[in-house]
Amino acid sequence: MSPATGHTSASALLGASVLPTTAPVAYTMAEFAPASACATASLSTSAPPERSAGTRPTGAVASACDIEISHFVKGGPCPRGPDLYENTYCPYFDSLPNDVEFPPKWTPPMAWQTIEAPPGVSPPHPITVRAQSIPPRHHFPEHSHRWNQLAYAISGVLTVTVEGHSFVISSEQAVWLPTDLRHRVGSLLGAEFRSLWIAEEAGRDLPASPTVFAVTGLLKALIIEATAIEGKKDSDGYASRVTDLILDQLRRARPLPGALPWPRGGSSLTDLCEALYADPANDRGPEAWGRELGMSERTLARRFEAEVGMSFRDWRRRLRLFKAIELLGGGLDVTRTAMELGYGSTSAFVYAFRTQMGRSPQAYMRGRAPLKRS
Repeated sequence: MSPATGHTSASALLGASVLPTTAPVAYTMAEFAPASACATASLSTSAPPERSAGTRPTGAVASACDIEISHFVKGGPCPRGPDLYENTYCPYFDSLPNDVEFPPKWTPPMAWQTIEAPPGVSPPHPITVRAQSIPPRHHFPEHSHRWNQLAYAISGVLTVTVEGHSFVISSEQAVWLPTDLRHRVGSLLGAEFRSLWIAEEAGRDLPASPTVFAVTGLLKALIIEATAIEGKKDSDGYASRVTDLILDQLRRARPLPGALPWPRGGSSLTDLCEALYADPANDRGPEAWGRELGMSERTLARRFEAEVGMSFRDWRRRLRLFKAIELLGGGLDVTRTAMELGYGSTSAFVYAFRTQMGRSPQAYMRGRAPLKRS
């Protein structure tokens, strides 16, 4: 549980990796077996209990070792020394096989940090392009401004919050944020952020509400070029022509219904979604996730739909599609993408992809096929 929020962390939901017995790690033996089950057991220096590698200790040993242990080292002194054992060595740990592995004590994930926009960026006339790297788990403070904005990442994934709703977009997508709309943009895993500030007059033909667009190869190239020439003298009108082409592409851009919705920040459901985003192959069902989060399956389903706007099952399906686009766009082949997403076979993945996208993954990789209209 996070001490600050009382929520189970994404790290805890994912499950900890294992460490060999010789690795220095802080751990509480009470986490291996409930102390209440052996509170009345007496301590002794008799032979250690029978035990199989990797199982939890029980009885007197579990109760006796309900302390912080700095190192799991065979043959090392028991941290409580003569208070527990006359020979100052722990008969339990000395009896363990060499290949026993223990999970490390849970460490809370890094909290989200605030990142500031670079100073001295001029208002748009008609477009100002800002390039900035967003480190993992960083976001800009919630704000608004007197011009429109196109939020885009040439690589990585952005998390965007507007009007109390959050969603994530890949480098195949951008979000249009109209004038005076309060918003927050960040990244869970890090992103190369490109922000286009667009003057009110220049964006008059564009949507009046926040909209997610598909980003074509041409639009991406124009954004990269606009970034490269930002602030340079436009003696031959080249920058103005690039600006006109960007605005023309935005007017032609096709709105998408397929952004991946995200729970509100600070919610325990955020931890769940971060865990599944990091491991989309995780097939744990809503009942198991509910236990992790301390709620019933029905409560989880009700809260998820209220906060995210769709069922847990539908969201997981969209997550896998979203991750498929991200992995395929990064050059991963179809078979490896299917494995990463937890599909039982490549054909099952191809069927699911074709059903939702209207094209096979191979067709998408060849031509970056546009998303199917819903």
